[in-house]
Amino acid sequence: MALLAAMSCSDVGEEERFVDEGIMQAQRSILLEDFTGQECSNCPTAMREIEKLQVLYGDSLVAVGIYGGPFAKTPGGKRRPLTNDIGEHYADQRKIEEQPFGYINRVRSTSNCNLWAQMVSEQITQKTPIAITLSNDYDEAGRQLTIGVKAYSSQDIADARLQVWIIEDGITSSQKTETGYDKNFVHNHVLRASVTDWDGDPVELGEGKRLDKQYTITLDEGWNAGNLDVVAFIFTPAGVQQAKKADALPTHANGKPSE
Repeated sequence: MALLAAMSCSDVGEEERFVDEGIMQAQRSILLEDFTGQECSNCPTAMREIEKLQVLYGDSLVAVGIYGGPFAKTPGGKRRPLTNDIGEHYADQRKIEEQPFGYINRVRSTSNCNLWAQMVSEQITQKTPIAITLSNDYDEAGRQLTIGVKAYSSQDIADARLQVWIIEDGITSSQKTETGYDKNFVHNHVLRASVTDWDGDPVELGEGKRLDKQYTITLDEGWNAGNLDVVAFIFTPAGVQQAKKADALPTHANGKPSE
């Protein structure tokens, strides 16, 4: 475990529019999947790197913290509070052995978070034919969130799949750091659930084909609905083609501790 930690990241010096005529303005957004864990002392360094990138790129960078893998459990094998089945599924699927470990658009990946900025920069300059819009509606009484996903592509996209995730900001929970355990550490963009199949739903995208999907999920009582975001992205075997994030509720308040 100590060797794994040593190999991990260290401190080294307009909204998309759908137009009747089919004309599209699509700005490229990048998906950064951060495989992390509450027992990973180097993971807070990666989290700070993500914060810097979010300041630089704003909504064009969609970050998701996936809690699963070698540092998602206590030394005794007990799951830490933010570790869940879906996080473990993805960590097993990607054979994660080091943490933090970042995937940028599922095209580039590394455990050295100091390289993430370069990888994001490379990806964000590439054009995409796909635009995605999200519309969310929340029934507070039943804690039901209805998610509308629309997508359009100016060209045919082979083997496309749609993934829709729920993430949460502002979760106060323990985190191992380089100096010990911080019991009041604030975790952001934590993956909570997938409303599609865990490995995405197959979709048809191409000229003249508009994607219009609707999903409904009942929110877990332990989630702060006001701190939730919906993340949707289109991916193929060649990587993530476009990503989008939107507040689950209009009252979303980034950084507000969970109730």
